[in-house]
Amino acid sequence: TGTLTLTNNGTLNVEGGEVYLGVFEPAVGTLNIGAAHGEAAADAGFITNATKVEFGLGEGVFVFNHTNNSDAGYQVDMLITGDDKDGKVMHDAGHTVFNAGNTYSGKTLVNDGLLTIASHTADGVTGMGSSEVTIASPGTLDILASTNSA
Repeated sequence: TGTLTLTNNGTLNVEGGEVYLGVFEPAVGTLNIGAAHGEAAADAGFITNATKVEFGLGEGVFVFNHTNNSDAGYQVDMLITGDDKDGKVMHDAGHTVFNAGNTYSGKTLVNDGLLTIASHTADGVTGMGSSEVTIASPGTLDILASTNSA
């Protein structure tokens, strides 16, 4: 069980390209961008050289609680994946943009701020995998128009 918070422009450089959250039961692995869930939003930190964040058999939690409210938003280019139903993406503050064809099957909770899905395609890639999505007021989910994938 562990928590990592990336804040104030701090950087996590992932040499192997992969970040695992909650690898084994009953482990809980939490990665916070900005601040933890329930705390005041903070400036985001960054993950470099990561190709994916994967939820394991335990409980993985990926929290976005940051202060980037720009039009461009906080860009998430890595794949978010994992077949475990205990994996959660929580969006609490800021503007976050998912650019990968994510394949996770846990939950997506949009509690506040703006989560933009920029990887939605006409052939069924949703950018949120097969996750169960809950949008709470004043949270906003923006799914950009479908594009054809090659």
